[in-house]
Amino acid sequence: MRSRKIGLVLPLIAGFALVASWGQNQVAASHADEEATAALEGCVRWHGSRPNVPPIEGTLNARVENGLRPQVRHPNPNAPRIDSSGHVESALLWLSHIDASRSKPWDLPPVRVQLSDYRFHIKQGATDALTGFVRVDDRVDLESTDQAFHAVHGDGAAFFSLMLPDPNRPVSRTLTRPGIVELSSAAGYVWMRAYLLVSEHPYVARTDSNGRFSIRGIPPGDYDVIAWLPSWKEAGHDRDPETALLTRLRLRQPVEQTRHVKLSAGQAATVEFLYRESDFRD
Repeated sequence: MRSRKIGLVLPLIAGFALVASWGQNQVAASHADEEATAALEGCVRWHGSRPNVPPIEGTLNARVENGLRPQVRHPNPNAPRIDSSGHVESALLWLSHIDASRSKPWDLPPVRVQLSDYRFHIKQGATDALTGFVRVDDRVDLESTDQAFHAVHGDGAAFFSLMLPDPNRPVSRTLTRPGIVELSSAAGYVWMRAYLLVSEHPYVARTDSNGRFSIRGIPPGDYDVIAWLPSWKEAGHDRDPETALLTRLRLRQPVEQTRHVKLSAGQAATVEFLYRESDFRD
């Protein structure tokens, strides 16, 4: 009996030792990665008073051929989100000139675009935002939960129109070019906007409610860091020639800022971006 107990205990001890060794190896690997790679931290701030951004006026039920269409006023989705201390939330950032052979694997969840209550929801992991990150050549699913007819227009790094005539029936689109894809309504809901950053690498970020961001696991080297904010100002619009109703609203070009950084292994660099209303010219 004693020999059986010993035989049972020894594998358990060996198992615990294996788990402990694996955990130690994981920690060691994590430290090794941190020592071999670099990190980038920083913030995006706003200089001056917050801009006055009026709501966008439009009509519901754009599918209706005749009859009264109720007018609605929706907040401009591109209005900069600035807290009382001047920190800018939801700015996009990414690195350029990344060597794909040295990049870490893509580790961001897939993107799902949901149209609900006449606005875009970019679902990515636990995040529900107006922006998202997509790996080049990955598929994006789009789905409406509204009873109304929806159609999505893509512009920028991809050009397409996808019909969503029925709720809860998703369609998909594969995005093959890096860059920003602007999503808007092709069904007359002119206030709807969202953006996808399509990237070949995962060195991308979105500022939090304190205007801060962090990108880690970067191969040492020289890089440009780009910060991106969309414009809320109108560039033009189209109207239905028979009803004079607004059918499309064009907004001005987003504003990008670039900082150059030199990143060394085992170190974290800091960079700051400063926006002001005059950057978004009329």
